[in-house]
Amino acid sequence: MKSKNQNKKGRIYPRRDTKPDKNNPRPGSDHYTYEPFKKSYEERRNSVLNNYVPVYTNELLSQTALAYLGKKGKVSDKIIDLYVTRLDDRYDCADFFAIHIILALYINKTHQFLTSEQFNKLREVLLNFKYWADEPGHNQMIMYTENHQILFHAIEYLAGQMFSQEIFKNNAKTGAWHREHARNLALTWMERRAKWGFTEWSSNVYFEKDVEALSLLAEYSEDQEFTKSAAILLDIVLLEIAFNQFYGFHASTHGRAYEDQILGGWDFNTASLVKLVWGLGTFNEEGMTAALILATAEKYEPSDIIIRIGQHTPETFINYERNGIPLDMLEKYGVSKKDLDEVNYIWSMAAFSLPEVIDLFVKACDKWNLWELPFFDFLDEQQRQFLPRDGTLGQITKKINIDFNRTYLGEVNMITYRTPDYMLSSAQDYRPGGMGYQQHIWQATLSPNAVVFTTNPGDAINWQNSMSPDKLEYKYVKEDGEKEDLNHLPSYWAGQNRLPRVAQYKNISFILYNINTKKAVGESNVYKYTHAFFPQWAFDEILEKDGWIFAKLKDGYIGLYSALPYYWKNPNSEFAHDVVAEGTKNLWICHMGNKNQYDSFENFVDEILNSELIVKVKELELIYSAPQAGKISFSWTRPLTVDGKKIPLSNYKRIDNKYCKSEFNSGKYVVEDGEERLTIDIIKNIREIEKIR
Repeated sequence: MKSKNQNKKGRIYPRRDTKPDKNNPRPGSDHYTYEPFKKSYEERRNSVLNNYVPVYTNELLSQTALAYLGKKGKVSDKIIDLYVTRLDDRYDCADFFAIHIILALYINKTHQFLTSEQFNKLREVLLNFKYWADEPGHNQMIMYTENHQILFHAIEYLAGQMFSQEIFKNNAKTGAWHREHARNLALTWMERRAKWGFTEWSSNVYFEKDVEALSLLAEYSEDQEFTKSAAILLDIVLLEIAFNQFYGFHASTHGRAYEDQILGGWDFNTASLVKLVWGLGTFNEEGMTAALILATAEKYEPSDIIIRIGQHTPETFINYERNGIPLDMLEKYGVSKKDLDEVNYIWSMAAFSLPEVIDLFVKACDKWNLWELPFFDFLDEQQRQFLPRDGTLGQITKKINIDFNRTYLGEVNMITYRTPDYMLSSAQDYRPGGMGYQQHIWQATLSPNAVVFTTNPGDAINWQNSMSPDKLEYKYVKEDGEKEDLNHLPSYWAGQNRLPRVAQYKNISFILYNINTKKAVGESNVYKYTHAFFPQWAFDEILEKDGWIFAKLKDGYIGLYSALPYYWKNPNSEFAHDVVAEGTKNLWICHMGNKNQYDSFENFVDEILNSELIVKVKELELIYSAPQAGKISFSWTRPLTVDGKKIPLSNYKRIDNKYCKSEFNSGKYVVEDGEERLTIDIIKNIREIEKIR
């Protein structure tokens, strides 16, 4: 997030510390490991606390870790005052830092390292904080997205538990009241994610925040049943990461993503968590908080079966998932689009101004005084006065396409296909032609550097935030008459301005674009091209022929096809990576393979080039006699078929792969790997592990 008074022009790729060296592109970063850097989880915990937290976290967190280790932590008054100011100001992402305070206070109970004055300052700021939207008081905090919701619930619950007899001044309720208030909200959040999946599906940004909140609840809640519920959700999140990571790179399709998190496997938020749990990948600053909280946890430890699954790379692995509910199906699952009590789930879907829910949006903003919140301030006070409050706004806006509608997440059916040499992941048939926001629809991965995907960009400028709300020192100062510009997403690489229609069959994805150039109300630009991220330097070999770009990395191969002519932007750069195809209609194909499948890169290229490929750009239709797959047909309007057989792109199970089965809406998961069986059930609050051999 970024304000207009910050410099828009910035270098987003590559980072300035990157070298065009496939083996060591980031010499200043933690070494990327393809095998567990320590054999056991206990060894990795100790390494995180002793070696990595001091490097990648601020003073409060590093001293909290020292205190936990039995070493005398010491925190300066300056850092305490920064935290107090950050929460008192109530700017966006204050909850990110309230989590740090909660961890420090609970560690301090058994390993005292805060002075009495510091403790009282942190206690006081928690007693003054605003914990939910229906509380009084002005604020600029986003509470309504999926990850922010569980963060606020965890903070409120644990603050209320610690100070149960004290009065929380913002709403004059006791800590005990706040504990129960947050408990009910958190349990609903947990049950719905277990049953329906995550609206911010497989996010390599926000899963880290979910783990922060859930780990704290699992560790410090004094309610054993509530602790178990949090542990069940932790299992589910870690399983989903295990199913969608490639040697430590959480590289699947994502419901919400940012540029620096998808242009390689070094800077995504779940990286440190992944390296702690599975020993793979890299540690970084962005996601160290979740790793720290989990490493200090004594009640919850990732089970061996989850660790084994994440470390195992079979010859082929296919994961199917279903996350979220379509807006028009909410009532079927007991969620009313007219009930203020259901705003939490509807807003976690990022459904705000859509005709079906805009009347509820106005009702909630009026009742709780939310019109000044980030993203909600798109209307000034005078404009808001003219909004009808009689339930007819949805009818009025039915034929009006509002730019704010693009945030909607809804339901996704996703697939991840993985081998030892590559991974391909896609969101199947996800809102084709609609406006996108942060949705990262598909990605091919051969290494943390060799990443390929396409977008229809939402901005022609590369963004680089010099200051954003996820920084402790953040303080936005508005200039006269200026609003904070929070609407720069989708950007050049993150998200899609107009969503493609994507279908993946095993190791082949088809990405069709049909860009509607009519601008929505409030939309700045619609760009009449698509482009691919394809970093040449990250591959061993590049070959281009007949509309295909072929590349090889070790024993992994990729072919990317554009039906429209393409060109390389800045082709002579040592970091050339941008493949542009002008036109509002295009068909891209991504075909992946490896030595085990094709014997050699030359055979891979020859078999594809010698296969029949019929493409009709105007009609957005294709027929591809794909080597080792069959005759594949796909179009903008027709189903995906292979040798005449229709391939389902929707109605997947909650999770369906060789290790895990879960029916959608059941809340029950059975996980087996030949050694153990893990059974978790959010409805019965069961979490059991048994040996099966």
